Amino acid sequence: SEEHPLELEHRKILLDLDHFEELDLEGILLRIAGDVQGYAYGALLPLSALESLRYGWVNLHFSKLPAWRGAAPVQRALIAGEQEIFSTTFLLEEGLDTGPTFEQESTPVAADDTAGTVLMRLATSGGALLERTFERLEAGESGTVQVEDESVSYASKMSITDGRLTW
Repeated sequence: SEEHPLELEHRKILLDLDHFEELDLEGILLRIAGDVQGYAYGALLPLSALESLRYGWVNLHFSKLPAWRGAAPVQRALIAGEQEIFSTTFLLEEGLDTGPTFEQESTPVAADDTAGTVLMRLATSGGALLERTFERLEAGESGTVQVEDESVSYASKMSITDGRLTW
């Protein structure tokens, strides 16, 4: 028997982004519901995918956008000596972490914090940010457009050499 789309509310849909071009994304989304809210991680989605969901694709990014756009925002912020790390929810666009923002919160960096402990705190509290973001989207809000100014910075992916210690 065919499932009702509302029964998919608490399920995850995992997409193999290495073979994204081969997916019938429009067909998949049409089968599950027009109101589904999408999450993406680690890849830039094509415009056809970005436009496929009623409310768009929402991301929980661990920086105060537009600062630290990219793959390793917490790690790069800690390396730079920042004492406060942020979470931001935003809608995905074609650019890298450039979409309109909705919710933000921060956590102070303690002397014994690592990227892992900060990420765990932000991920744990991020559910409430996402919930408020979805409420705002359903109410018709469009978010705050990011300003392209001196606050824009990039958090490139970490490499093995980034973890090498020089004694």
